Amino acid sequence: MTERERIQRALEPLHASDDTLEEVFAMIDREKTVRHFKRMGRNTLRTVLIAAAMILALSVTAYAVGEYTGFFETVFGGEDAGKQTYDLPLDSWDEDGNQKTMEIVTEGQPVDQETAQRVLEGSVAGGASVTAGGVTCTVENVVLADNGVGALTYTVEAPDGLPDMTVTDQVWGYFYWEDAYAVSADGDLGLLNAPLLCIPGDGGMVDEQTALVSATDTKIEATVYMALFGDETWPDALDVYFFLDEKQDKAEEYKLTLTLPEPAQTTALTAEDGWTAKLSPMGLVIEPPAGNPYGNDYGFEDLVVHLSDGSEYVVERTEPYTLNERMGTIHEGVQRMVFNRLIDPAQVTSVTALGSGQGYRDENGQPVPYEDAWVEVESKLVGDTWTDDTALREGLTEFEDALDLTFTK
Repeated sequence: MTERERIQRALEPLHASDDTLEEVFAMIDREKTVRHFKRMGRNTLRTVLIAAAMILALSVTAYAVGEYTGFFETVFGGEDAGKQTYDLPLDSWDEDGNQKTMEIVTEGQPVDQETAQRVLEGSVAGGASVTAGGVTCTVENVVLADNGVGALTYTVEAPDGLPDMTVTDQVWGYFYWEDAYAVSADGDLGLLNAPLLCIPGDGGMVDEQTALVSATDTKIEATVYMALFGDETWPDALDVYFFLDEKQDKAEEYKLTLTLPEPAQTTALTAEDGWTAKLSPMGLVIEPPAGNPYGNDYGFEDLVVHLSDGSEYVVERTEPYTLNERMGTIHEGVQRMVFNRLIDPAQVTSVTALGSGQGYRDENGQPVPYEDAWVEVESKLVGDTWTDDTALREGLTEFEDALDLTFTK
């Protein structure tokens, strides 16, 4: 499958029009950033499905941000949090011509303020503000965990009216390489058309997705969920940029430097065969063993955090399809998930993960570390598209393993 086909398949659930897709492909090809999608496999689709689900699932309630109580509720769910079911339209139809849908369940839970203050003590900090051209951009609060996940809230205010390209519908925004995209509530995908925060981090090693919480003609409130790449760690300070126009040429005017808090501590968990996990109050990181034959091409259809009182927090489950993540990414085999609720790691007894992983075997039937399965080839411009710059080594055959893991302290 070509990279173009892979990206198009991953974006199908978002119902991007052909014209929009061509526009996105053209920009990606111009910048040659298509390599960033390389070898993401099923996880490209998984990440986009998460984004699509959150378009539907995010509350549009405008919370008072600034106090930590309001901050915790905005980021992790307020008093109205609870089980919600949504039908996500798919780009497929039955024999009667009816569009198929996938039912998605999200299970929110009100924030326990005492627990939140205790498990995140010292890990929440105030933000910063900048005003230029009649527009004020403010990061209210930021919270981090040392397993590489985090979140912050921000506002964009303009008493005389926000820029013309601003949308007031719910939007799930994200940055792909150096370009910004937005997915609106009706599933349109395109270049950024709403104020959005870019967090390049230390060397550009932060993934972020922005959920619009509330928007009017003069003010936007939003939450950003963050995950570091691979085994990166949080820097002492983070540069953030607000993009307020489609050309993205005013970012420096609205640049902020955030001094980051001490990250919340992580609890280490291990499973058989060298798998490890890092659990924080707000997210989970799973890493395969050394010599990982799967690369990024593994995933879990049933991922559950088990608590000492006998209850469980379902991060993801297939039947019915339950998704309790704010964000899920995978880079260099390291998978990071930002939860939609807070948990107390001291109350966690285990994490179970059921899924599968795909890799390659050599002529002797031995699994090959994923990075050794590929060789560099010359990339060429064919028409408007760059060809792949890696190819599978000759003589390798594909295999799939079932994964049944139990992570314990």
